[in-house]
Amino acid sequence: MRGWRALPVWPLTCSQSGIAIHAFAAQSLVARLRGLLGTQQPPGPSEALLLMPASSIHTVGMRYPITVLYLDAGFRVIRRHDAVAPGRWLRAPRRAHACLEMAADAPLALSPGSVLKRQEVLD
Repeated sequence: MRGWRALPVWPLTCSQSGIAIHAFAAQSLVARLRGLLGTQQPPGPSEALLLMPASSIHTVGMRYPITVLYLDAGFRVIRRHDAVAPGRWLRAPRRAHACLEMAADAPLALSPGSVLKRQEVLD
């Protein structure tokens, strides 16, 4: 695998705040297992790694903290964990369908109750 930025991009927009995110979709088992491990820097301010399906995640072996957003099937934020330090484990909430791993300073407007919409990509 060439790294998480080689994954398919899902453009997401928060319907409440208008915040746009380029979510790199890790849908295969290998892509989800690798995640952000081994990377030197966190995702940029408008980037995230999208893990589907969602399950428990860990930051063992990571070099920086991340913010984790768990999303339900309608892509509504159901739980937010800020600045999760390296070496931690997080259990997915019961209704979690997907998980976004973002930089530790992810916008506060992406909070529980926020809804993310997938934007159409025009060729």
